[in-house]
Amino acid sequence: MVGLSTHCLLNSCLRISAHLLSRRSSADLLGRKFIYQTNGEYSGDKKMAQVPSQSTSTSSQIPVYESCLLVSRHKLLPAQENDINAVCKQVTRTDMLPTDANELKKFVEQYTAIIGVIPLPLQVQLLQIKKSVLLFYMEALGTTPTREQAEELLARSGLEGVILPPTKQGEPYRVSVYKGLIRVKNIVVEDEWVIQH
Repeated sequence: MVGLSTHCLLNSCLRISAHLLSRRSSADLLGRKFIYQTNGEYSGDKKMAQVPSQSTSTSSQIPVYESCLLVSRHKLLPAQENDINAVCKQVTRTDMLPTDANELKKFVEQYTAIIGVIPLPLQVQLLQIKKSVLLFYMEALGTTPTREQAEELLARSGLEGVILPPTKQGEPYRVSVYKGLIRVKNIVVEDEWVIQH
């Protein structure tokens, strides 16, 4: 699930929680509050977009971008490939984006949309330079002690997804399903006092 990620920046580990549904949520981050809002619609298969508080997309609502940059190191699920083909006329793939603001601006200059796995700080920069940011929405189904049980859980969902193996011995298998593409509309930073003199 694209819900909780950890970024280490300038020797400080920043924990950022971004609940990617139509409602807003926030996370305190070194005295600042990030509010993450999406457009409340999916650009994917309508049957996969049945989520509470969500409106489903129709073909007339799906935006089409001239040139997209796909950011991913992993093999895409067939549903992800189909969704990208539905919203992009032309797709270029890269493993990662540069972190320097000037390099990033130059790197994405020719693209109208950036799609894939994009860290929150880079999403902020991309929105600032007027690029559309689209993310794969993965929803966690649960965990299981064995690979076989994880495969059964995924099969019962009827959706395409991934099984993440344990990172350490004794940890469970994690199962997530792909629910569609979301477009990030706005990321707002609100200051909040931590210590005031």
